[in-house]
Amino acid sequence: MRSIVCCIMLTALALPVRELIADSSAPATQADGAQLWTCDYWQTVRRGDSAGAGEAIRPIELVAPRNGAASGCMVLASRAALRGLKVSTEALATEDGKSRIAADRVVVRYAAPAVPEKSWVRSDRFDALLETPPAEVPVVDVKESRDFKPRVAGPQAMQPSWLTVRVPKDAAAGRYAGKVTVEVAGARPWAVELRLTVSAWTLPDTKDYKVRNLGVLGNERLAAYYGIPAWSDRHFEQMGRSPEQMPDIGCRQVTVNLALHYPAIDNTDTMVRWVKQPDGTFTYDFTVFDRLMDLVDKKMGKPFPLRLNL
Repeated sequence: MRSIVCCIMLTALALPVRELIADSSAPATQADGAQLWTCDYWQTVRRGDSAGAGEAIRPIELVAPRNGAASGCMVLASRAALRGLKVSTEALATEDGKSRIAADRVVVRYAAPAVPEKSWVRSDRFDALLETPPAEVPVVDVKESRDFKPRVAGPQAMQPSWLTVRVPKDAAAGRYAGKVTVEVAGARPWAVELRLTVSAWTLPDTKDYKVRNLGVLGNERLAAYYGIPAWSDRHFEQMGRSPEQMPDIGCRQVTVNLALHYPAIDNTDTMVRWVKQPDGTFTYDFTVFDRLMDLVDKKMGKPFPLRLNL
């Protein structure tokens, strides 16, 4: 299942912690040419990127408050198609072993390449995160363009993976470390050290955030992207994913379109149906609106604000 998400990446250089992984300095490039490398927080991953010659795999360094989250990225690339990709994580622990963050708090997602017909992002970029790895990452011929010069030209398969650590509210402050194992058919497994510094400050629950970001839930766009009927059960299932994740970026705005073709949205349907009666008056069908409000209440809580586009 694909999930289009917004990500806030909180990353910084942490102080060194005990080396937990014997082969964490293994070369990024294996004998068969397959490469794995980790990214700095400021980097934009594009097709045609590569690890530096002779570069070792650097740890992923993260910083987060209690009850917060931090994300890092690593990239796997090869001249041949990538099959059987598997990324597994273990619990993170402090050096003295007294505090741990369970492995299920480390979420792995897989970047999907931009689809020009469905995205404003260029084809050399990635614009979605998948919950499961693709069965196969095909080889793509990376070519230079007017505003893009790849580090590696020619055919290449590339798969970025995002790791997000959601820190429990009761986690002890300190420095944690653990291992991430990356496997792919035909190559030796890679081991990557994941380091996390947890601050002594506790982030409020999302419902208590003071800063409000006014994101828009593009419900009709969602139906078009997945090719599913608008307002169907499948559509509402997909619609529920966005309000689950928007509070993480301080957004609880819910937009309700009450007029057709609202500027910048260009919706072709309304969430409240105006039904003209024989005498010229109107009744109103709130079926879609009520179902949407029930979904929002379950996934996100009370809208703040509820925006009516008229």
